[in-house]
Amino acid sequence: MDLQKVLEATNAQDKSRLALELVKKELELSKLQQKIASQIEDKMNKHQREFMLREQLKSIKKLCSIQQLRSYHAANGALRMVAEDGKELGIDKDDGSDALLQKFKQRLEEKTVPKEVKEAIDQELEKFANLAKESQEYQMTRNYLEWLTNVPWGVYSKDTFDLKKAREILDFRPRKWDGLLSCLLR
Repeated sequence: MDLQKVLEATNAQDKSRLALELVKKELELSKLQQKIASQIEDKMNKHQREFMLREQLKSIKKLCSIQQLRSYHAANGALRMVAEDGKELGIDKDDGSDALLQKFKQRLEEKTVPKEVKEAIDQELEKFANLAKESQEYQMTRNYLEWLTNVPWGVYSKDTFDLKKAREILDFRPRKWDGLLSCLLR
């Protein structure tokens, strides 16, 4: 529409003024688009850098335990992909994972866990140690470990198979359970 006004103008001075206004608007729009593109690029670069650093940390954790990494880093000052304070990759950041691992292990020490279950729990503990706290898998694995370590392994109740006692208990129940009662006592 603005271009139409420029074309409709009969006076050269009016055409120049309208054309200049149109160019200014286009320049402002172009600057705004550049600013938005720059912000998006910066954000993408930041996310890409964070992703790359997270993946590097996962690889490092797989190669050696975090304790060995800390001692190696402290001993000879190597491994310079981390910032001076060691926080860029989150190595020195205490996110509570170590405390949780200790809590899970301590719970298991008090219990008699079957060998197969112990192997599965150890596998889950190792996986948990290598997960980023922000991931969904971290929370799922944590919940699973909470459940596994809270199961009363090695604690058994004395089972009694007294049909008379069962009959007394079931007879005390409401009549609508008669079908269930006859099925159970068969």
